[in-house]
Amino acid sequence: MKRIQSIILLSMTIALMLFTSCGEEASTTSLRVYLKDRVSGTRELYSPTGESLDIYGYIIEGNGPNDQSLSITSHSPQVEISGLMIGTWTLVVTGVNQQGTPLATGEATFQLTTQANTVEILVDTLYGEGTLQFGLYWGPEVFTGITLEMSVRDQEGVSTDVSSSVTVNPSQSSALFSDQLSAGIYEVHYSVLSNDIVIAGGIDIVRVLDEKLTDAEVTLDVHKETPEATGMNISSSLGSEIEGEIVGIDSQVAPNTQLSATYSPSNTPSSPYDVTWYLDGVEMSTGDTVDFTTFTGPHRLDAIARGDQPLSVGADTMNFLVSVGDNEGLPVLVNSYSAPADDEQGSPLFIDSIKDTMFLLDGNLLLAGSAGLQLCDVHQDALEVLGSYTSNSGGIQSDPYPTLGITSLAYDSSDQMVFTANGTSGLIVAYTYDGITKELTKSDTASESDHPWSDNLSNIVLDPITNHLFLLDRDTSQMHVLNYDGGTFTLVLSAALGQFFHTIADGEHISISDALDTLLVSSPSNNTFHSYQISYDAQGAPSLMFLSNNLLSPSFGTVEKGYVVHDYLHLLTSTGWHLYTYEGSSLSYLWQEQIGTVSETMREVVYDSTYTQGWVVSEDTEMKIYPVDIYAGVPVVTANSTALPSLSPLSVARSPQGNYMTLAGSSSLRLYRLNDQ
Repeated sequence: MKRIQSIILLSMTIALMLFTSCGEEASTTSLRVYLKDRVSGTRELYSPTGESLDIYGYIIEGNGPNDQSLSITSHSPQVEISGLMIGTWTLVVTGVNQQGTPLATGEATFQLTTQANTVEILVDTLYGEGTLQFGLYWGPEVFTGITLEMSVRDQEGVSTDVSSSVTVNPSQSSALFSDQLSAGIYEVHYSVLSNDIVIAGGIDIVRVLDEKLTDAEVTLDVHKETPEATGMNISSSLGSEIEGEIVGIDSQVAPNTQLSATYSPSNTPSSPYDVTWYLDGVEMSTGDTVDFTTFTGPHRLDAIARGDQPLSVGADTMNFLVSVGDNEGLPVLVNSYSAPADDEQGSPLFIDSIKDTMFLLDGNLLLAGSAGLQLCDVHQDALEVLGSYTSNSGGIQSDPYPTLGITSLAYDSSDQMVFTANGTSGLIVAYTYDGITKELTKSDTASESDHPWSDNLSNIVLDPITNHLFLLDRDTSQMHVLNYDGGTFTLVLSAALGQFFHTIADGEHISISDALDTLLVSSPSNNTFHSYQISYDAQGAPSLMFLSNNLLSPSFGTVEKGYVVHDYLHLLTSTGWHLYTYEGSSLSYLWQEQIGTVSETMREVVYDSTYTQGWVVSEDTEMKIYPVDIYAGVPVVTANSTALPSLSPLSVARSPQGNYMTLAGSSSLRLYRLNDQ
């Protein structure tokens, strides 16, 4: 058996107890076994088919005084064993994979006493022996004078020449080596020669498991046929291998990073050569160095060096990971677009004068720009246009897609409906979204010409449970509620919002609480914010009941907008982010504290679906975004932030999958990664 490259240290702490056995007074104790697995497999080797290379469980067996024994199977890294008699014990630990095949074992004999109650067991031997069957194939061409050299090197560096045990079949361009080997990891070194000239070779790593077959089949690329020996100086005409390696790239890099890789020869090539670079199997360029960027995920970079002479060939492969790493929720920029801009296929993106963005349930992104409405796929850290919806020359009501001048988007993920609002023409449009065909179809419109509102509207918000859409007429301070069951609009409520102590003046922004029971109106023009309770009668008809209105203290600056989360009000102002709670007896929200220490204008905040995490955008001398942890409605801002360009009007959207975020405005869009998923 061979020593494995990594060991498992089993630290066992024993707490003593009293136990009586065989009529005599004796002591017993409880044995706590801590298991730490550091034996793991890798994809970069050949191993028995269907066999995991990771330790999945442990079998602990032991013998102690008075013929006491134990046998325990555990998947847990911590095992409690009670009732062990104090005395001499021998423990054997065997690690097995998910298929039950033993991988490694170790044992120790120790004296368990009231004073000596700790033992360490070193599991340092791989278990058993298995069969290695190693096949080589070098293509359809038939070479003369074929010989093969092969050696097997074990984990302790001992190399054994097995060339005489290799069966070579020149007519089939193949060779086979088969033998019984002790369990372990081996390097198989091989060279295929034609008339004593190496035509192919390599090194592969194999894993042998107890009583299992490791079947490795390796296909070699032979680029040139070796000529028959003619007495000429073959070495000078064929050249020599260009040995080298790829340098300049770390094993893990950040996305949207300019990378530069170089093929560095370790010997002196016998002739000039060119290096061709491939990323994930796709050719990029030719040259000693390649510069590129790529998207989040695992990648393979190949460099193939070829000279003028047939055997002047070299190659190296590097696997690396593009990752945002453990960024603790901090957005990492992966792509940016500024109008005019195209997607990866050359289709124009609707980001000129962009007003709003929104992710759909399947991860696709909606853009609302001056050219119309656009649906994009977010793939490999880039946008790809799936469909564009623009207005024709017909009237608004007859337009199949009245998409000019959209100022606000809303989305009901359960009914797969998208809503747009033109806040300067008073037009509301409903679309159904087909998640299979990735298409939008207009289902209904509602405008100021046939409804009791003006052409000056706020943003729109939804109650997707009851299928109601809310909008505020900024001129009259009237809240209008539309039911959209079946994709058809029905006006069910028009209510003048109570003025009371502080009037609503040009309510710019409305929001609905996470519980869908509170509507908040923000009026920056007179520095007030107002809340209303949403309720429904037995027939499902909505009503609004006044809760509070507040005039913001001048020391807090100017109201931007607010959101109600878990009965707390998160108010964004020009001097920071403030937390309020509702005090029913005084019909007002009471200030609790400033959230974080940033005293800047808070522009926007976006939450995850569970309201346990958020991201807030602030602006002073520059715009920044901060990750936020939310505990029962109370936000805690982290110290880290990402700098942004100044964007206006600002739209922030987060994908339902939690992996992407967009920030848009000022005819530009920036795509961020939140994690690697």
